[in-house]
Amino acid sequence: MKKVVIPIIIFFIVATASVYIPVSIRLDYFRYENELIAHLAAQKEGGDIIAEYKGRMTRLMDGNADKLIWAATLTERQRIFIKPEYDQSEAVTVTFSDGAELIFAPLEQTGDKALIEHDFEGRTRYYSLKGYKTMEWVLKIISPEGYYAPNEAVK
Repeated sequence: MKKVVIPIIIFFIVATASVYIPVSIRLDYFRYENELIAHLAAQKEGGDIIAEYKGRMTRLMDGNADKLIWAATLTERQRIFIKPEYDQSEAVTVTFSDGAELIFAPLEQTGDKALIEHDFEGRTRYYSLKGYKTMEWVLKIISPEGYYAPNEAVK
């Protein structure tokens, strides 16, 4: 009897895991996008989005904040489950009024691979994105000149 029951139990465990894991990853993918939209909505209701890069802080204006969220939600991003090492001096930290934090950092010195780290309500997600010049976009978006409109310098 045990020779039949044990393989059946193992089969059900493997089958359940093979369905649960991809579904939970996909749901987390949508949750990440919805949380970023909620952060943006908080800014539109009077909150601030503050970006910091190499000691310079700027308050993002509406259009620039939209473009930043666009850069963070490109569908080609790949989920990373272990925190990668990156140069924190080259990182762009974006803080939202609802307490969320979004970090963009280059993962390669000479390539076009960027890390996106999202911290919100005790959860941290890591994504990598390659081929979109993400860091160039983000640096343009958070610059005092901005992308769509000038950003406001914060002291």
